[in-house]
Amino acid sequence: MNTKDLSERDKVRLRRQERAQWAAFGRVAITVFVVWHLFALVVWALAGTSEVARQGMSIVRPYMTLTGLNQGWLMFAPEPYKLDVYVETVVHYADGSQRVWDYPRMDQLRYDDRYRSERYRKYIEVAHQEGFSYLWHSMATYAARINNDRPGSRPVSVDLIRHFRVLPDIQTTAPGAPPPPMGVYKFYSTDIQPEDLR
Repeated sequence: MNTKDLSERDKVRLRRQERAQWAAFGRVAITVFVVWHLFALVVWALAGTSEVARQGMSIVRPYMTLTGLNQGWLMFAPEPYKLDVYVETVVHYADGSQRVWDYPRMDQLRYDDRYRSERYRKYIEVAHQEGFSYLWHSMATYAARINNDRPGSRPVSVDLIRHFRVLPDIQTTAPGAPPPPMGVYKFYSTDIQPEDLR
């Protein structure tokens, strides 16, 4: 055996050892991530059931919010979410015309479009509330950008209009009874500057 062959074997052995070390590190990292993720999901799901889970919320909330996994349980019994709401925008143009534009509504979309647009329903479900008024200007400028398609006449203002109704309890409603009418409320209005359209 010559020394050149031995050094090549050593190099191969060294490369294999390095790969094995990285593979072990990868397995540990994946295991730590999976354990953390399961912990976060369990704490989030049990948040209202114990003091320990409520304290754990402060630890997992940033992760759950950042990843979009912060699902609430309002749609389930015993008290399902009863507010039916959507937001409509009225975009006013420089030439005096206007256009009504809705954020995507699931009941008006095909099934494949619903999958891509579900985030809008979830966003509107939260963003229309008074406690999230800091989002309203962004909602209005987004609508202006989407509707900035008229040459020579840009959007100059946007109104946000909330359409809402509280659905009656299914146990006390007669079968086939029509739903209550929608309430309508203009909850925000803003001027749109040219820089808002970029």
